[in-house]
Amino acid sequence: MEQEGERTSRKCANCDAEVVQLYCGTCGQNWMKGQRLATANIVQQFLSTLVNTDSAFWVTFFGMASNPGRVCCDYVAGKRQKYVSPFVYVLIVATAQLIFAYVLIRLGWKRSVADEEDLPAEVFNVLLFLVSLVIALLLTQLFSGSRRNFAETYSFTLFLVGQLLWVDFLCMPIFAIDGTEPMEAFVMPTAWIVLTTWAGVPFFGYRWLATLWRVVLALALALGFLFGVVMALAFAVASWNSTAQANAVVRCLSAEFSA
Repeated sequence: MEQEGERTSRKCANCDAEVVQLYCGTCGQNWMKGQRLATANIVQQFLSTLVNTDSAFWVTFFGMASNPGRVCCDYVAGKRQKYVSPFVYVLIVATAQLIFAYVLIRLGWKRSVADEEDLPAEVFNVLLFLVSLVIALLLTQLFSGSRRNFAETYSFTLFLVGQLLWVDFLCMPIFAIDGTEPMEAFVMPTAWIVLTTWAGVPFFGYRWLATLWRVVLALALALGFLFGVVMALAFAVASWNSTAQANAVVRCLSAEFSA
């Protein structure tokens, strides 16, 4: 059986260089990672990501929890090796939410009446993506003096969206109770304002009050945009249903007259 330090020549599956130890001296890949994938490998990598406190995800998570402005400034300044990208961060948190909700349902948790009447998850995710784009555009204009471009501001926004999803994730069992809708309607916007202002002061370089009113204005305009989109969708669906019903009536009348 080959030992970790055995000086046996192998080919690196990643770059085809000679590998004499566990790691390739050219690209740094672990030689074992070049072997054929098995289910155990996937499970091991997933658990390693969760358990390893030095992984990029946990560095990003603890950084966003303790000093979100520093994480965002480091990321746009090019110090990205120790962090996950904002897109990946949002994806991981959203996935964790889905898994947690599934576990709660399996344990007997029942959704509130308001939850059952909410928008489908697919529609909500699309709207969240649109709103994050709008907020990034608004923040880029409102903080134009900071010289942050849209890509930098959008990365900043996505990191904060991921952190807001963590807040929603932690409050999920509470928000699932009937009658807590007003609490959710207050907690989530307030959490967004606090997080964005906290991170925005070092990121944009503005004072607290100057940052706060710009963040509140951007959120208000973005929510107005969201309301307009939802109303437009509702009107389109209603019009479609009315047209379909009218066509059905016409077909029925035509059938009656033909008979």
